[in-house]
Amino acid sequence: MKIIELRTENIKNLKVVSIRPDGAVILEGKNGAGKSAVLDSIFMALTGKKIEEPIRNGEKRAEIDVDLGTYKIKRVYTEKGDRLEVRSKEGVPYGSPQKLLNEILGNISFDPLQFAQMGKTADGQRKQREILSRLVGLDFAELNERRKSLYDERTIKYREIKGGDPGIYRQDSFTPLPLEALVSNMPSPAPGTPRQEISMADVIKEVADLEAKADLYAEYEKDLQSKNNEIAANCSDMAEYQSEIESLEERIVTLKNHIIAKNTENSILQESIDKQTAPEKITPEMLASARQKFADIEEKNKAIRDAIEYDTKRTQLEAAKKVIVHLEEEMAKIDLEKNNRIKEAVYPIAGLALTDEYITYNGKPFGQLSTGEQIRISTAMAMAMNPTLKVILIREGSLLDKAGLKEVVTLAQEQDYQLWIECVRDEKEMGIYIENGEIKD
Repeated sequence: MKIIELRTENIKNLKVVSIRPDGAVILEGKNGAGKSAVLDSIFMALTGKKIEEPIRNGEKRAEIDVDLGTYKIKRVYTEKGDRLEVRSKEGVPYGSPQKLLNEILGNISFDPLQFAQMGKTADGQRKQREILSRLVGLDFAELNERRKSLYDERTIKYREIKGGDPGIYRQDSFTPLPLEALVSNMPSPAPGTPRQEISMADVIKEVADLEAKADLYAEYEKDLQSKNNEIAANCSDMAEYQSEIESLEERIVTLKNHIIAKNTENSILQESIDKQTAPEKITPEMLASARQKFADIEEKNKAIRDAIEYDTKRTQLEAAKKVIVHLEEEMAKIDLEKNNRIKEAVYPIAGLALTDEYITYNGKPFGQLSTGEQIRISTAMAMAMNPTLKVILIREGSLLDKAGLKEVVTLAQEQDYQLWIECVRDEKEMGIYIENGEIKD
């Protein structure tokens, strides 16, 4: 199916143009003459996609008529909108005109020359790849987003392992220490090291009790010494008194009374001593031993804290490594899915394939093919993508020299396709010359 006749009126800068193609249609003219508007008319009429300000300046209505033989298409534009009408060749209207057109349309927007020209730069080659990916249904936007998310998460984990834990810093430079280096530099805990710190409460109570007992015993010794001192003093007095008895008989009676009194006092004191119970004796060595337990506990608790820290960092390290393995597995699944979809894709022509960066043809990068090969393959792609409506629109046809233009036209004729080519020329050479929105003979 091809275009038998195109009639367009007041579209963009066109006045009235009517074309009945006989082979390839080469539209010539200066810039702004209306050549692009002819191709836009075909595109708008068939696809229904609008362009900015479709109606010619100063007009209120524009119309495009396309005769495809089997179908006759009319699209009318007014200030209020547009209207589509599709009739059979007998004049019978169809109920869902755009749906009908969509069923017969291929990818008429694909410009083979524009596609071939992209391959001159690395960025253009990536765009070619994107276009072909969309054309064959390989939209990896969601997969690429998922993979990027996994890649970013893996990067964070790698930094945690290789580039440091933000919460731990070297004392000299405050540079984050990586988990891997941190764990490797930490001494492994001694076998049997508990992971629960020892409570100091019991030892504190034990030391307090011992200190209280030591104070009590010190008071006891002080009291005992005081009483023993008194006994010694009394004995001294008794000796003195006895001496006085021997020397002073007249004082015997008095001194005996003193002796009796002192004996009585001593008896009371002794009775008091006998009734006293000595408290537990706490030696300085016992106190020092108890206090040493503080240092022992702190040393043990430090070992326990170090062991807990070691376990924590090692656990974090192993967990981070597991996350990385999982993320890399998920990324590999995405890469495999993309590769499988690329391999299973049905390409417009045999020999085309996709890599991560560009298109290949028979294993060779598309950008390394000769200009002629690129144009031939791009044109063949356009044909393969328009199997029913055998119409191909080519803009920027001026980029083709005469030999290239002839080759594209010949290729289209061989495959029975209709070309509509736009060329910028000052004078008519071989096609339809358009000037000021009209065809000039």
